[in-house]
Amino acid sequence: MQHLFETLRSMTFWGFSSSPHNSHGSIYTREKRIFASLLLLVLMISSLAFLSLPSIKESNMTLEITVFDTDRDVVGVIDSAVSLIWTERLRTPGDFELVLTPTQENIDLMTLDNYISIPESDDWMIVESVSIRTDAEEGDTLIVSGRSLLSLWDRRQQYQNGGWGCGGTIPGCSINAVLSFMQLYGFGSADADREVTYMKVDYSSDPRLTDDAAYYIEWSQDFRKGSEDRNILDTIVTMAEAYGVGITMYPDLDTGDLYIHPFLGQDRTTAQVDNPVVIFSPELGNLVNSEVLITKQGYRTFVYIWGAPEPTPQPMYDQELSPKVTGLSRREYWWDGSQISPYETDGTTPKATATYRDELKEGGMLDLNTRYIFQGFTGSVQPTQFIFGTDYFMGDIVEFENGYGFSAKAMVIEITYSKDESGESAIPTFEFISN
Repeated sequence: MQHLFETLRSMTFWGFSSSPHNSHGSIYTREKRIFASLLLLVLMISSLAFLSLPSIKESNMTLEITVFDTDRDVVGVIDSAVSLIWTERLRTPGDFELVLTPTQENIDLMTLDNYISIPESDDWMIVESVSIRTDAEEGDTLIVSGRSLLSLWDRRQQYQNGGWGCGGTIPGCSINAVLSFMQLYGFGSADADREVTYMKVDYSSDPRLTDDAAYYIEWSQDFRKGSEDRNILDTIVTMAEAYGVGITMYPDLDTGDLYIHPFLGQDRTTAQVDNPVVIFSPELGNLVNSEVLITKQGYRTFVYIWGAPEPTPQPMYDQELSPKVTGLSRREYWWDGSQISPYETDGTTPKATATYRDELKEGGMLDLNTRYIFQGFTGSVQPTQFIFGTDYFMGDIVEFENGYGFSAKAMVIEITYSKDESGESAIPTFEFISN
């Protein structure tokens, strides 16, 4: 293009002969000069128009993203993108980042609060942020991000606590009952301004959650008292973490209802016989670059407990591990139990001394049980033998070995699907369970 400009530019400066014998040549030369000038002007205008066009990053990856509006109706499908990162988590909201070519169709589909889904996942994500980034070298892009359906509970505060009770033969509340309370006071008919009829609970039928007292929640102590200013999502996550329960949300594609669902994963270690075993180790070729860490630095065996000083000073209580640890192996610490309210639900009537004592000792023991000998294990798994979504799933417990006699159990707490022009992957994340 530059060479053509220079040629035409030189043509416009050809001289005119003043000799009468060259009059025809002068006319011919003048015509060429006029023609070249016009052509140069056209090319310059065209080049300016070309330079003013935006540089658009091309979508080089094919995929399938279904887009739903706020009524949960399909409004479009995106079949190409620059990249996608889609992360799901065991008991907290997942998130995504989608990079698209900024066409008008894509901009219209990526409206805030719309939902999106991909074939690999049962969950939906919510469009929460949209930006258009211009880049003269790399190309312009439409960047979309947001969180999963579970984040909808982040829109409600927990402010009604009175009158809740579970009853039944097992002390405490099942997680089904707690989620029912959350749904009622967060999205139920108790307040017409807060009601969302399609936010529902899919109650677990897993007998471990319905019949095992270990999964019954001391609701009155841990989650009702002093939680009036707590976000409902925070309450759900705190409860799920304390009792080792997974929480997910999914849509009913026929009705458009959105369901929250508690669940427990399956044990797939060598310690059981009911499920196929899943092991990652260098010998099997599905574990690389592993590291083991064992430490007693935070380990404790005995706890002294202080309660709230009001309304009456409390004596010091204590708890210890069983069997008892003595001598130099005994490791002590203090635990502040003032976070446990000494009052009944009305906030003014003091609890009976025995009741408050038992709650303090229970709280201290719960904290003591978190001060264990830590065993950490990290490594990169390869999907050569066991594949997430086929051989193991979210919340499942699998086994790791490092080839040096060390083995550990780990729970699947996250899965990240990544797609771009270089390929695609599904990378799980594990939380190791210390012995």
